[in-house]
Amino acid sequence: MTARRGLLLVVAGGVVVAVGCALTWFSAPVDSVVTDVVSVTGATAAPGAVPLLLVVAAALVLRAMTRGAVRSVIGWLGVLVWVGLLALAATAANDAVAQLQAAAADATGVPELAGDVTRTAAPWLTLAGAAVATVGSVLLALAPAAAGAPRASRYERTGATGGTGAAPAEEPVDSWDALTRGDDPSIGGSK
Repeated sequence: MTARRGLLLVVAGGVVVAVGCALTWFSAPVDSVVTDVVSVTGATAAPGAVPLLLVVAAALVLRAMTRGAVRSVIGWLGVLVWVGLLALAATAANDAVAQLQAAAADATGVPELAGDVTRTAAPWLTLAGAAVATVGSVLLALAPAAAGAPRASRYERTGATGGTGAAPAEEPVDSWDALTRGDDPSIGGSK
């Protein structure tokens, strides 16, 4: 159950971070004939956030396909990625003026702002989503390594101890020997 909760928290936090990166984080007026206001989205303010989200998605897919110690290692790497994303978003959220000056320079050629910086709640939404996903990633990393992993033994024959009672599978060399003797495999018997 811990793994399911962890997965739910990671996915929900990842969606919140993705939405937060698409929203405007800061805006400020500029004196220019080109534009009146410059704004910075989360993807611009924290350019590494979207690639880190892709790393998390890949880690979740790999985690679903593995078992044992590899699954735990992937879980802890996910924790590190989320902590890195938290640090990246927190740094970008506290650097609004420099981000807006760079956006003003790109838009107008002059890195001057004409008024006060307007901040939105999007950076804090992104940080909250990353924090929730970090907690979920810790839960995934602490979950038993075999929890939720596909169990191949369910599909194996049980042999003489019970189960289907089917005859053991022939080895490929047995088929070749039968052909050498002249047995026709399409009719299930010998000549």
